[in-house]
Amino acid sequence: MDCLLILALSRSLHVVVLQPLEKLRRALLAAAKAKMGDPIKVPDLRNDEFGEVAAAFNRTSNRLMQDLQRLKVT
Repeated sequence: MDCLLILALSRSLHVVVLQPLEKLRRALLAAAKAKMGDPIKVPDLRNDEFGEVAAAFNRTSNRLMQDLQRLKVT
């Protein structure tokens, strides 16, 4: 019984915490390696704190892209 509980909690931790952190980590690494102006987006389909962080990352990325486009025009 204890083993089943540990396995269930381990799986939940992986799905709820570790997978979203890995997606965000990969997006941040991609942003660090990207050329100026390359779009970077993190999936923000969740309705929790991870979804909020992903949405904020996407807004920041979009704003930076818009600013870079404006700088290229002027």
